[in-house]
Amino acid sequence: MCSHLCRGKTAAERSFKCGTCGKDFIYKANLIVHLRIHTGEKPYSCKICGTSFTRSDVLSRHMRIHTGEKPYSCKTCRKRFTHSQHLLVHIRIHTGEKPYVCSTCGKGFKQRSELTIHFRVHTGEKPYECNVCGKRFRQNQDQKGNQHVDSGSTSHSSNVDNSPMSQTDSDPTTGNKSLKCDTCGKEFKCKSKLNRHVRIHTDEKPYSCETCGKSFHYSDSLCTHMRIHTGEKPYT
Repeated sequence: MCSHLCRGKTAAERSFKCGTCGKDFIYKANLIVHLRIHTGEKPYSCKICGTSFTRSDVLSRHMRIHTGEKPYSCKTCRKRFTHSQHLLVHIRIHTGEKPYVCSTCGKGFKQRSELTIHFRVHTGEKPYECNVCGKRFRQNQDQKGNQHVDSGSTSHSSNVDNSPMSQTDSDPTTGNKSLKCDTCGKEFKCKSKLNRHVRIHTDEKPYSCETCGKSFHYSDSLCTHMRIHTGEKPYT
């Protein structure tokens, strides 16, 4: 018994430390997985689309996008989801629960990401900048709506997602109908913006860096990331 207690007391001493960021782990296996954040290693690849992941469980969840498997069901509306976390967020639509509360004004939100964006109202932080006019925005979607007309044509900054999906912004079939995210209930006027938003929940990252392999939800995020490798400083 004494031996057992002594081993328990020395658990911290047996922890494994990351040599890059100093984070401690109780198990060596957890440290190995963590190190992939720094090395960019993604040993688990999807055989269907080629997307790679740092962990096997994340790959398993990703595969449900291709198989269509949705094992998690809402008991209220019977809607099904691929991930348990998506179901938890969805349930808040029915319960009205808003567990993420702003410490400044007390406003509540269903998701942490919504609180993060909201908090910039108080801090004044505007991390997204338009390449064309230099105007700054609190969230990426606001930047997307900032278009400039030059010589009678609409000019998009190099940051704008030029994928076929983004071209549906002006699709007249959407009209003024509000499109709602089935997971979190957030509403959008354009189907393309809804599709972009959904990637937050599905963790789909179709844009990959050819230099280090890191993947991103949006093409503009990849463009910004590439400056790390190219050394480009467009705003100086």
